[in-house]
Amino acid sequence: MERQTAYESDTKVLLKQSPGKDNAGLSLVVMPFLGGSWKEWAEVIELLSPRLQCVGIDLPGFGDAAEVNGYSVALMADYIIARLKTLKLKRFVLAGHSMAGKVSMVVALRAKNDPELAGLAGLVLVASSPASPEPMSDDKRTEMQARLGRPGNSYRKHAEKFIQENSAQTLPSHVFTRAVSDVLRMNCAAWNAWLDSGSKEDWAERVGELNLPALVVAGDKDKALGFDAQAKLVMPHLPHAQLKVLAGAAHLLPMERPQELAKLIADFADRIVPDFERRG
Repeated sequence: MERQTAYESDTKVLLKQSPGKDNAGLSLVVMPFLGGSWKEWAEVIELLSPRLQCVGIDLPGFGDAAEVNGYSVALMADYIIARLKTLKLKRFVLAGHSMAGKVSMVVALRAKNDPELAGLAGLVLVASSPASPEPMSDDKRTEMQARLGRPGNSYRKHAEKFIQENSAQTLPSHVFTRAVSDVLRMNCAAWNAWLDSGSKEDWAERVGELNLPALVVAGDKDKALGFDAQAKLVMPHLPHAQLKVLAGAAHLLPMERPQELAKLIADFADRIVPDFERRG
């Protein structure tokens, strides 16, 4: 029954596009981390939009999609696929940060047998949650739910601490304020669902190996989903991937290091366009 609710309640315009000059028809579709919105990519989009069309999509329960139901990995993938089919992009790269990285891999799995998603040209996974259960202790899950699993008098303080703890450096004030605001507008049910079940779902065997060009990016100060986690848990699914590490950065890479991340994505796009044209 729940499968019918993944995007039926989508009554808002949830797709945000930049006016970029399409790079040989290539678009970049960006998705956010747990608690965030597509706006975390704003600085990256600004740097890339002169050469790539950039589209932001929020996941159910977060950002502009806070009222959208369907928080399992399968339902989030359903939702993203529906949005992609609405966009009818000629060719595109999916860029998923953290939680959205796991969802991106499931979308890529589904795309193998869906001609309407034949335009998927590659993946960019940033500090990605793995297809397998995310390495997180029960104590950490309980702590995160106690802080942000339900609104309370200290909710803003906990939202600020969440952003601070996941950054290796002080974010620009407007970026920090925006990130905290996104956390404050999320649906707590979606936050709890990810910690209770979504992050624990095991898609590793089903995802298998994805025959797509991929860029995997990690921060060397990311304690949970840094280089080791990406190398051990994410890279085995991506035989055609490059793993890049940003020194001195933690988990919130689009906000911590937008220039470096944008450069990596631009270089990746330049490499895959000729390959996609050969395949086409």
